[in-house]
Amino acid sequence: MKKLGLIFLTVFIVASSCCNKEEKKTGTFKKFFNNGETEGSWLNTNTLKEGPAFSGTKSAQVDSLTEYGFGFRDTLKNVGDNIPLKISANAMIMRPTEIDDATLVVSVDRGDKNLLWQGTSLKGFAPKPNEWSKLSVQYNLPKDLQATDKIAVYLWNKDKRKIYMDNFEVLFE
Repeated sequence: MKKLGLIFLTVFIVASSCCNKEEKKTGTFKKFFNNGETEGSWLNTNTLKEGPAFSGTKSAQVDSLTEYGFGFRDTLKNVGDNIPLKISANAMIMRPTEIDDATLVVSVDRGDKNLLWQGTSLKGFAPKPNEWSKLSVQYNLPKDLQATDKIAVYLWNKDKRKIYMDNFEVLFE
């Protein structure tokens, strides 16, 4: 009876390890989140300043002097087990005035070559001045990406009006 129990235990351990490998094959991806006070793979951290914030005491702030705002940048090998097929970005944004020409950009580069550049206008995401609104966008990524390709998600403030961004989240699928 003890031998039979040992055999079942061995089969269970082997089966479990096979399942874990299969689970890894489907890929798991890291979640990247910054509430204005987090270190990590972030661009233009000089835009993080004390002031209006959705949470905490800091937010990313762009204005007439700052065209490129806060963002995320890393190689695809650092975002998960596999190469992602989609990217989602979420943030809370607030504006004191109208937003005419600001864009949340997703860009993928391989060396000096740009493979993808997509942008979503912030105009419709912040309907009321001085109120925080949620920005949520999702982009499909090219299928032929490599682990060494660099991906960036950032705020491009072409209009150079004041915009606050907080609780920036980047997710991969």
